[in-house]
Amino acid sequence: MFLIDFDDTLFDTQAFHRARCEAALAIGVSTELWNETYSRARINENGYMVYSDKVHAKILFENGFVYDEILAFFKKITENCQQWLFSDAIYFLNTLKKCQQPLILLSLGDSDFQEAKVRACGIHDYFDRLFMISDSKIRVINELANATTISGWLVNDKINEAKEIITEHPSIRAVLKVSPKFSLSDYETSGLPFFDNLTEIAQHIQNNLYQKI
Repeated sequence: MFLIDFDDTLFDTQAFHRARCEAALAIGVSTELWNETYSRARINENGYMVYSDKVHAKILFENGFVYDEILAFFKKITENCQQWLFSDAIYFLNTLKKCQQPLILLSLGDSDFQEAKVRACGIHDYFDRLFMISDSKIRVINELANATTISGWLVNDKINEAKEIITEHPSIRAVLKVSPKFSLSDYETSGLPFFDNLTEIAQHIQNNLYQKI
């Protein structure tokens, strides 16, 4: 089984955020206002860091913008988000498919927004199951573990999240995709294998696929 993260793992989320912020200038949203409202839109009603474009549009509406126009602006960019898929993501997914094990996408965020991004990127058919998660990935993995014996690989950019998952499920091996959100020293001291790109991760998995933990 392969458990694959989406944002900052398969998808260049940081570049996507920058492009949206820059494009918003054309409709009158300053960088300062964008950053302020984006931060507010990231927190859902339960306190989780889960961005919602609909919530963001509502917050901008409260700042004098037209809700439907903002939502249409967001939708147009999201529909073209395949350009922010990492260049070796398709190679990576094709390589894992050849291993003939289930591919499961674990994507943290507002379900509608995350699914729109995944489908616009054209990668949904690579996966056996898609989970758009509004609270925590560990909950979903625990549910999977209750239904079947769970083992395999986790590919993620988030160090602490990966360590939490493999601590609770030691039959899962984690590989980290380096993200600019974290320092290189954080990856170096994580105790987990980490790589700059998905091509290297695919090669690492192929080389260690049948190695016992």
